[in-house]
Parts: sequence; structure tokens; C-alpha cells
Amino acid sequence: MKKWNKKELKEIYKGRIFSLKQQECFHPKLKVEHDFFILETFDWINVVAATEDNKIIIVKQHRLGTDEITYETPGGIIEKNEQALNTAKRELQEETGYACDNLILLKKLSVNPAILNNYIYFYYAPDCKKVS
Repeated sequence: MKKWNKKELKEIYKGRIFSLKQQECFHPKLKVEHDFFILETFDWINVVAATEDNKIIIVKQHRLGTDEITYETPGGIIEKNEQALNTAKRELQEETGYACDNLILLKKLSVNPAILNNYIYFYYAPDCKKVS
């Protein structure tokens, strides 16, 4: 399979959470030019956490993207120069008050490779204890 040849890259918008770029491309086999739009943002984590008696820990919060009260696994953005595992531990405790000594990486996935450049790390946190 032939890849697109990248030509000019323009930054359309730059904000605190993400930037939007326009990538002009040419496909050598198809002989087609096309613009692609890429959202560049931070990697993030989600933690599937369970208490010592195997109850799943869920976070309830208002999300403005959908303007809904949601039920979610704890999660958050990986800060610059922070390891994904450290982010998972931090977010679990910040959002729930629980901690876990043995977080297990389940999978690292591309969030949406068609338009996003970031990854999500899924962790499992068994036997969590309430610490704050």
C-alpha cells in the first residue's frame, strides 16, 4: 500500500488543549491531491479500577462537550514529561480518593488515527484502597 506524500502543513489553530493543522497531500498511485485535517492533542489515560471487594470505581461529572452528567472511569491527560503509569496513579487518586500499588497496562490504542495524533492508555487497578 502506498502512503500519501505530505506537502505543505499549516497550523490553523493553536490552543491550550489542542491544535488544528491542515496537511496538503498527494497520493502517488491515485494521482490525487487532498487536504487532511489533524487535531494534535495530549495522550491520555483511563483506569478501570476495582475495590478490594471487586466493586468498580466510577466517576460522576458534568461534561460540557455533550452537556451531560456522565459516569466514567477515572482518566485524564498525560502532562508533558509525565509517564502514563504515573498519570494513571495520579488521576485515580485525584478523581476518586483511591490508590493502587499494582496498576496493569491493558492496552495502548490510537484514539482516532484518521484525525487525531494521540494515544490512550488503558490501565486496570485491582484491590484499590481509599486513601483520601
